[in-house]
Amino acid sequence: MRSTHHREGEARGPQGRIRIRWHEYARGLRAQGHYEVAVAARDQRPARTGHERIASAPVWIAAPRPPRGQQGSRPLAMWGVPVREEDPPARASALAWVQRTPVAVATRTQARERVGGYERRWTVADFHPAQHPGGSLAPPPFPERSRRAAVLGRWSGGAVEWLRVRNAARDPERTDRSALDFFPALSVNVRSAWRYAALRPLTVAEFYRTLARLGGHPNRKRDPPPGGLVLWRGGTKRESMAAGARAIEKARCG
Repeated sequence: MRSTHHREGEARGPQGRIRIRWHEYARGLRAQGHYEVAVAARDQRPARTGHERIASAPVWIAAPRPPRGQQGSRPLAMWGVPVREEDPPARASALAWVQRTPVAVATRTQARERVGGYERRWTVADFHPAQHPGGSLAPPPFPERSRRAAVLGRWSGGAVEWLRVRNAARDPERTDRSALDFFPALSVNVRSAWRYAALRPLTVAEFYRTLARLGGHPNRKRDPPPGGLVLWRGGTKRESMAAGARAIEKARCG
């Protein structure tokens, strides 16, 4: 998990445990290694490659004062993994964060594994709201666990599809390829007929923009990329349109 609060705690010192302020202590740890991370373009700043230093150390985080909820008074034994970019470009903030984990992180390989899991949090954070109607994290309105699981399973399929659309559209190597290389022909044809009133081939970028437009995104050059809620709305409309197309095809063949 990412550490957001500058908590008090303890760490190992030459003569035993010492009192620390966690983030200050983490920034002073000796680097265990370095690695590169791709930093996406943002706020009119170009994409770049960040050169990160990584370290780790055992820490004991003090219990919150005053108590919050059901908690004990003993410190929480954790491992801290600070990551910080070295020599960031001019007028760019250094890419840095501090993690805490209950898993032992004694080597560079173990530290890199913990950081790699955290770097995938954005996909997980996008997937969870996409499983639910309207992008909400509220559970399905069914008391029975089996029914909730069935509904979440149904919604998860749509969530995976729009995440695939978004990731493909953001990949320079895939954005100009045919959408048929990644998505079912029915999905591509439904979007093509809705957007262009004709069955024509779509690129991945056109497929993505059409899904966003179905969800209410104006698709103007100055607009930011569509968010999860917009893509979810477009996906639900696309499902209804695809269901109608399947029903018509079945009626014609039946």
